[in-house]
Amino acid sequence: MKSIHTDIVVVGSGGSGMFFTQEIAKIKENSNKKILICSSTKNGETSTSSAKGGINASLSNNINENDKWQYHAFDTIVSSKGLGDCSSSELMCRIAPKIVNYLDKIGVLFTKTNDNKISQRTYGGQRLNYGLGDFAHRACYNKDKTGKAIIDALKNNLGDKIDILEYLNVFDIEYKILKNKQRYIKKIIFNDIENNQKISVSADVFVFASGGYSSVYESATAAKATTGYSVISLLANAGARLKDVEFVQFHPTSMYRFGTLVSEACRAEGGYLENEDGTRFLELYDSRNMELAPRDVISKAIFNEMQKHKTKFVYLNLTHLDKNLIQTKLSNAYKNALIFCGVDITKERLKICPAAHYSMGGIDIDKYYKIVNFVNAFAIGEASCKSIHGANRLGCNSLLELFYSSTMCLKGVKDYYLKSSKNSHSHTLFFKDIDFNKLEKLKSYSAIYHMSEVLRKSSYSNLKNNSFLLQEGLLHDKFNKSETDIKSAMDLYLGISRNNGSMKQMKNVIDNELSWISSMGLFKFFYDGDGRNYDSILTTKFINVMSLIFLAQIILKASLYRKETRGSFVRTDYPIMMKFYEKNSIFYIKDKSTIFAKIVNLFRPFYCDGFK
Repeated sequence: MKSIHTDIVVVGSGGSGMFFTQEIAKIKENSNKKILICSSTKNGETSTSSAKGGINASLSNNINENDKWQYHAFDTIVSSKGLGDCSSSELMCRIAPKIVNYLDKIGVLFTKTNDNKISQRTYGGQRLNYGLGDFAHRACYNKDKTGKAIIDALKNNLGDKIDILEYLNVFDIEYKILKNKQRYIKKIIFNDIENNQKISVSADVFVFASGGYSSVYESATAAKATTGYSVISLLANAGARLKDVEFVQFHPTSMYRFGTLVSEACRAEGGYLENEDGTRFLELYDSRNMELAPRDVISKAIFNEMQKHKTKFVYLNLTHLDKNLIQTKLSNAYKNALIFCGVDITKERLKICPAAHYSMGGIDIDKYYKIVNFVNAFAIGEASCKSIHGANRLGCNSLLELFYSSTMCLKGVKDYYLKSSKNSHSHTLFFKDIDFNKLEKLKSYSAIYHMSEVLRKSSYSNLKNNSFLLQEGLLHDKFNKSETDIKSAMDLYLGISRNNGSMKQMKNVIDNELSWISSMGLFKFFYDGDGRNYDSILTTKFINVMSLIFLAQIILKASLYRKETRGSFVRTDYPIMMKFYEKNSIFYIKDKSTIFAKIVNLFRPFYCDGFK
């Protein structure tokens, strides 16, 4: 097995990973630190590059508009449906103008006004004066491909200054458990897809910028190659806590049958949502905000209309807009509609439906995005959960949190290196309780082995060795089918609408998948294999299927536990949002093999002027 040692490993090459890497490399004290990015995709080809609409900041660049960070924070917290972390939300919104201006400075090509200010557009759920005023022009953008503009600038800035390894999928996380029960990550083992080998990467600090888990759904806007759910599942089995995983945002508008995202910018520029009869149905659900209502409101409204008219789609109508506006400001939507659907949106309505888009939940972290229960690991971007988005994310806050989380993480890692000497970690912020002389003597644990034990004990079948299937090449097809079956079941039984009956159906699907995997002894085969017939693609598929099953179990348990309707999903058997459940769900592994859950009621004071 090839081995690499470096100082800082960044897992993921999306916006948060590249921005963190760029900024940590600039710090003078870290000039001698080696930094390595390990990406499961080609550098930059991640969910960030697919982000369309913009990034929020209260710049007040629109004529006669006096936007404030307090208004932005208010909209963020209201949108979170009672589960938002107020202090973190306020801090993010307070520094948002600095973040956007800095992105502009380092080369992000925002669309500009005639007087060379960053142009801003309206977006759903955002108003002035604590929700009482007009729509706020707060989203800074580049046409309808803002994420790509950001990634292009970050890639250009990084150049060849940082080593980047591509097409590496996390296979295992090796860690040690300290006396205070904190975890210390020793190394990550990757599947090197291109070279069909395993690579062991050890480091002082690990930063997971590996993305969210919305791709556990078949109808998802995330790139098919993104498997953030695998890293999240492995970290959970290494001791991380998962928070609010039942909340996945369903973007209201994806192309019917293709899942390709249609930016909210289409509605911000004046597009209509219409049902089969040509009626702008949002009049029935939010007559004040209409197409610029919060995303959870619109997605649920679309779902209701589809149920009512017995269709699998509604329509996005842009035909009343100026053709030049569509082809310039909405060029990405115009091009994709032609390519995927054969529809000219300047002349025809486009069939759209909701699709899983963003993970509000994720890995539980502290103020500096250090993973709870870990001493040398951080999670940033969509992989993490600081509860800024709560049960429903405000549009254009996802790109903002990428850079907010990276900035906070930067402070944490910088503090670690500033307080540590070359030969001793004994006085550092994170390692103050560690005796490094004894560390190597501690037993090492494997996240993948732990996950296999958890899943094996959840199944009903006895182990037996049927690994001959590998030689016959049948496992590739079987894993592909399992992945499709699980994701399709997630769409059907744990989508926007769910209830006790549908979730029992989901449990049956999970049990069936666990049964065949455990009956063939695959847990032992893939973990204990000696590498003579190593297949990196097959091994990655196995990890992905195991992770899908594991995370589907967590989402299922969290959804069963939350007997209410809140934010991104409706429980038809409990259709009311209840004060009792104004709490965060926390999931972790207890007693080595039991998935344990609790809900916690966090104290969230309102600091902003005007909050009552």
